[in-house]
Amino acid sequence: PADVATKIAAASDGQTVMVKVGTKIAVELVGVPTAGYLWKIVDKPGFLEAAGEYGGPTSSSQLEEGFAGGNHWEAFAFNVTGKGEGELRFEQGRAWEEPSSGDGAAFSVLIVAEE
Repeated sequence: PADVATKIAAASDGQTVMVKVGTKIAVELVGVPTAGYLWKIVDKPGFLEAAGEYGGPTSSSQLEEGFAGGNHWEAFAFNVTGKGEGELRFEQGRAWEEPSSGDGAAFSVLIVAEE
């Protein structure tokens, strides 16, 4: 979306990301929702307010009739409502399976929000 000031991709895993108060950010991750593997937020700083989710196929061939499966990207948008520092963490899994013992896919960044 045009109103997203900062896009955070999977390559930022484990890094620090500087953002501005009053802007919108988005975390974009690739998953396999067709197999039930979805990303979920497991920890977020109080100064980030959820602002929606969006996503789509990672390849235009996935839009062709008869195509099944494949990776998709999932994006999570947040409004930066105040100054602060905190970890934004996601884990990937299937809703019907027990949470793993930490051996599943995970993503985290340290968000630093400044004026």
